Amino acid sequence: MLRNITGLFVAGLILTFLWVANPAEAYTWNSITNTRFIYYNYNYGYFEQMPPLTATKSAYSGNAASYTVKWGDSLWLISQKLGVSINSLRTVNSLWNDNLYPGEVLYYVKSTNQSSTGTTSQKAFTQSDIDLMARVVYAESRGEPYKGQVAVAAVIINRLNNPNFPKTVYEIVYQPWAFSSTIDGQIYLTPDSIAYKAVYDAINGYDPSYGALFFYNPALSTSTWIFTRQETVRIGNHIFAK
Repeated sequence: MLRNITGLFVAGLILTFLWVANPAEAYTWNSITNTRFIYYNYNYGYFEQMPPLTATKSAYSGNAASYTVKWGDSLWLISQKLGVSINSLRTVNSLWNDNLYPGEVLYYVKSTNQSSTGTTSQKAFTQSDIDLMARVVYAESRGEPYKGQVAVAAVIINRLNNPNFPKTVYEIVYQPWAFSSTIDGQIYLTPDSIAYKAVYDAINGYDPSYGALFFYNPALSTSTWIFTRQETVRIGNHIFAK
């Protein structure tokens, strides 16, 4: 199922099949300004635009940045200049191939730097951490609004910063009964680029869950305990709570 639409031509075709006569009007109705980040939400039946990493930069920890492609650049050269992996550049920018164009803007996450006191300004995440978090986001919230997917990733980070939870991403994800996807096996599904981007946004401080430590679908949850938790926000089918 097509989820991530990166070109105006492809987006126009999808819109046509969905009986929208004028794609330009559809973009206006949905406040879409950058077709690279168009995402059709099949669960809710509308297009939404994922914000580039710099779109809400004021809410981040200063790690979101952009790079303008120059003549002679390649993904490998850019990755070396910026100190990020080629895979992360592809993921964050929804690149399906290595074609780049001068003037094109790429978004990336700067590495966590050491402060003058020798401590990190925020927790550092390994590629394995990011991969595992993306698996959770995809397994638990694919098809939910993009904000809801970021919120799921934020819950993991909020637990990581809470003394009542384990201290590593792996231990949090595989804590007994913590996530249904580790029980039904969906954790082993391959996450898409949207899930990865949601993780990067959450790592950089975007928390639409408002500090939530839990989330659940009230139509599916069988736990009576979870209903006693303080609700922070509802996004799509999920309730987020502390």
